[in-house]
Amino acid sequence: MLFRSVSVLMVLVMIQLAIGISVLASSSYQYEYDLNNRLIGIKKDGIYVQKFTYDANGNQLTSTIEGRPIASLTFPSGSKSDPNSIEASVINIAWTQTASFASGVFEHVQIEVRDTEGTLVWDSGLINQPTSSTTGSFEWTSTLPQNEKFQLRLRVKHSQIWSNWTESGWLF
Repeated sequence: MLFRSVSVLMVLVMIQLAIGISVLASSSYQYEYDLNNRLIGIKKDGIYVQKFTYDANGNQLTSTIEGRPIASLTFPSGSKSDPNSIEASVINIAWTQTASFASGVFEHVQIEVRDTEGTLVWDSGLINQPTSSTTGSFEWTSTLPQNEKFQLRLRVKHSQIWSNWTESGWLF
């Protein structure tokens, strides 16, 4: 009797797999463009799966996978050609964070500092931030050499899903 139950279960699993494959094959994708003919959204069966934003020059700023939290660095906010000048050894890193889920908390943030060549100089590892706030900050006591440029980026984790890394903010 046990052998027969296992066989029936295997047949049911095989039927479910066959049905799942046929459902996947019948999915419909829609592509949305703005007035400048830039891709701004992809929908699968009428539901957004990815969205894109652009700056005034047409450069892609973000590519957001729906359901994934979004983090934006607010300090440092300098560019490579015009970095934020830092004179203190303590740097107050700040960001905004949003999530498409109404419930849950932002569990962690991870911060990276890289030199101008992109070599990792410092990695915070996981920093606990059990909060539902849409802003975050972290005071970092810097050991960076003076008179050199560095780039900083971060990502946040909400409901077990990591955001993409933010655009780099530059400091000097």
